[in-house]
Amino acid sequence: MKRGILLLILLCMLSFISVAADFDGENIFGINNREGSIVMINEQGEYLELTNTLFADWVDLTTADVDGDDLDEIVALRDFSSALYIYDFDGGELVLKEKAENIGDFSRDLDWVGVEDFDFDNDGKEELLLLNNKYGRFYMVDYEGDTFYVKYLGDSELKDWEGFDIGKIDGEIKIFALRQEKFPITVYNYEGKINDENSFKIGDQIGNNPLTDITLFDIDGDGINEIIVFSDGTFYVGKLENGFFNMQLKEESNYRDLLRLESGDLSGSGEKKLITLRNFKIPFSYYNYRPDSLIEKAINYGNDLQWKGFSVGDIGYLGDSPEPVVEEEPEQPVVEEEPEQPVVEEEPEPEEKEEKSYLWVWLIIALIIGGGAGTGIFFYLKSRKEEDYEDIFYEKVDDELKKKKPKKTEEKKSEKKEEKEKKYEEDGDLWPKLKTSDGLEELKKLVKKRKKK
Repeated sequence: MKRGILLLILLCMLSFISVAADFDGENIFGINNREGSIVMINEQGEYLELTNTLFADWVDLTTADVDGDDLDEIVALRDFSSALYIYDFDGGELVLKEKAENIGDFSRDLDWVGVEDFDFDNDGKEELLLLNNKYGRFYMVDYEGDTFYVKYLGDSELKDWEGFDIGKIDGEIKIFALRQEKFPITVYNYEGKINDENSFKIGDQIGNNPLTDITLFDIDGDGINEIIVFSDGTFYVGKLENGFFNMQLKEESNYRDLLRLESGDLSGSGEKKLITLRNFKIPFSYYNYRPDSLIEKAINYGNDLQWKGFSVGDIGYLGDSPEPVVEEEPEQPVVEEEPEQPVVEEEPEPEEKEEKSYLWVWLIIALIIGGGAGTGIFFYLKSRKEEDYEDIFYEKVDDELKKKKPKKTEEKKSEKKEEKEKKYEEDGDLWPKLKTSDGLEELKKLVKKRKKK
């Protein structure tokens, strides 16, 4: 007994120790449309729900240091009216940095593709770039002083974008946008404006396949950003060289349903890795890059919540979580409870349930038999009643004739009876008429009618 108590105490201590999750540094931040929540997840799969927005029309999420304090804000994009929500981590919780309607009026611009971040003006603060498919329109959101400003950058004639990202190639800022065509990547040179005239297309090696997303980062550590595209179950990794996509790796994935591609340093090693999202029981994975392969490592976080977007960043969450959720907790067995399961007194309970179920069966059978018997009796009485009506009809006819005529001799009575029976045979529809008539008055009318004939 003492050993059992000590074991339970030990398990409780281990459980308490195991829930002390570390969220220092960069973490995954995802947003979903099933619960409308923003969730923080670390490399081990431990997570915290930071807020529940109560909205179910989210399109994308990114993390960006919009105010230059070296900590990221969480930026979420809805496909509805004032679409942009910027959250800051303050006092142990997420708070809106600014009311969404004060950031910009996007009420006419729906069908958003996504939101990405980049320090376009090199001022230590990251601007936000938005793209929609309703007009093919680009917007930039910048934070100056204590105010967010929205700047219109231009329209594209194309309105079927799948995703986009921003990066520097050879010292120049470029926007890489992905769409379904033979050359799926359109590269825009950013010079304060974005337009089709200042763009070119690459990626014919990728081809006209189902496309998912695109991201840019230095995956091989050579100081040059690679372009990574996921299309039809395959990763394409390459560089922009001399206006062409120079592919350096084509790697088939275990999945065909990836939704988003991002990059980040979850381990704090200083090395960014490719991170992916799919709507599945285990939604997040990261990949270790090798010159000839990408090696997947699934993050042990299991929750399919209709994810719409995610990003990797550091919001300044310091210390251990007071109540983190650990996916492995439900799997911890309680040893002392196992021998208590086969209790002898509880064995007869299933038998009692079976007897009750048999009583229900017999009751149903009795109802069926009773219903059948009742139906039979009903039709029997109905037929008897119809026969009684026919007898009454003939009796009433005889009574009416007796009232109207004087008594006849036996010979005349016999003749009258024969005549009456003959008329009954000739007027064969008299009885069916009576069946639908209403009482004796109708009967009298029929008798008088036959007398006249």
